Amino acid sequence: MMNLPKELLDKLETAESDVQACKMLADNGINPEEFEKTLPDNFFDQVNGGYDSLGINIHCPNCNVGDKDLISRQFWASMFTDSATKYRCRNCNTYFKVSSYGVISKY
Repeated sequence: MMNLPKELLDKLETAESDVQACKMLADNGINPEEFEKTLPDNFFDQVNGGYDSLGINIHCPNCNVGDKDLISRQFWASMFTDSATKYRCRNCNTYFKVSSYGVISKY
């Protein structure tokens, strides 16, 4: 995996969406597609159709929808934090995160 400066990693941890994370990389001279090529293959094993349940019932904290077809995991935004997995509700366009303890909260 490509080494990134600590300042950029700190900034990337605040990204709510994949679009924000990729923009932050690009704004710092890093092509997201080239960065992706440096990731180990097993890194992508954690992606399950854009939805990763973490073994808990994930639902939107805004509209309470829990349909996995309407909840998308923000892969890029989640990549840079150990404390939470980030999601977007396609039903109401709310971004939210699920902590490693299963706590769901809006941004």
